[in-house]
Amino acid sequence: MEALVALVILAAVFGVFSQWLISVQEASEKVQQVMLLEEAHYQAFHNIQQQNLSVNPSGSFDLKPFRVEWNAELLKQSKDEEFRRQPLWNVALYSVSITFILDAKQVHVTNTKIYAQQAEPNIDIEAPNAL
Repeated sequence: MEALVALVILAAVFGVFSQWLISVQEASEKVQQVMLLEEAHYQAFHNIQQQNLSVNPSGSFDLKPFRVEWNAELLKQSKDEEFRRQPLWNVALYSVSITFILDAKQVHVTNTKIYAQQAEPNIDIEAPNAL
């Protein structure tokens, strides 16, 4: 009888211990994913800044192990303003939504604002007269 009680106690202890090991493994996988996501977030932001958002307002690319999808929406641009300090340049502000996908699951969505500066090709400004 005492041996049976000892076996029941050991089974309970091993059950609790195995659940603890499973939770430790899951937590370490989440920590690893967050660390990878931090680096992917930095790289994705840098890649999107290199895009011409007026031509490509949305897109996707791979940052192993993540798939990154982004969508930019124009908020404001200087060529729509009444007064422009730099008429040769159009400065635009975009709201960008970035989605990170891992194993066909959306794991993180972030929103940011990006400004872009582009030369205005059709502006003809006369040079000032030399004195």
